[in-house]
Amino acid sequence: MRRHHPKRVGLLNEMIDRRATDVSLHTDSNVLVYLIHGVTGTPAEMYPLVRGMARYGWDVYATTLPGHCTRLTDLVRTNEQDWLNHVQRQLAFARSRYEHVFVVGLSVGALIALQASTTVSVEGLGILSPTIIYDGWNVPWTHRILRPAIRIVPRPLQYLLFHMDGPPFGIKDPELQARMRAAYHPLGLLWR
Repeated sequence: MRRHHPKRVGLLNEMIDRRATDVSLHTDSNVLVYLIHGVTGTPAEMYPLVRGMARYGWDVYATTLPGHCTRLTDLVRTNEQDWLNHVQRQLAFARSRYEHVFVVGLSVGALIALQASTTVSVEGLGILSPTIIYDGWNVPWTHRILRPAIRIVPRPLQYLLFHMDGPPFGIKDPELQARMRAAYHPLGLLWR
C-alpha cells in the first residue's frame, strides 16, 4: 500500500457551516469520506476512522452536528431536523467538489447519513451501530418517564431531563471503555 501523508489544509477548509471542532484531513484525492458522530458525541470520537481513511489516500471530514461541542443548553435548542439540514448542506457542498462522496455515521449519525443520502447523491454509506431504540444497559429506570415528560415540560426546561451517560458509556469492551474515559476526562479535555 502506498503511504499517504495527509494535510490539514485543502478543499474542505471552505466547508459550509464549518466549526472549529470539525476535523478534516486532505490527501488531494477526488474521494471524500464524510463522517457523522452520534447524539452528544463529537468529531473526536471519529478520529480513529479519520486517520485510517486518510491512510488509504482519501480526503476525510468529520462534522460537528449543531448544538454539539458547546453547552448542554445549545444542544437542547436543536433537533434531528437541524442536524439533518446541516449534513445535507455540507454534503451538497462536498458533492460539488469531489467526484466520489461516501458517508459514514455512528449511532444516530448513521440514521442521519441514511436520510441525507435520499436527497444528496453519494457513492456509498457506512452505517455503524444505528440507533433503533435506545435501550442501553447503563440507562437509569427514570428513562421510561422521559417520553411523557417531554410532552409536559416546557422546551426551555427540558435540559433538566437529560440523561448524562457516564462510564462505561454504554460500551462493554474494557479497552474501549478505558479509551473513552481518557478522552472525556476533564483534565484530558484541557490539553487537546
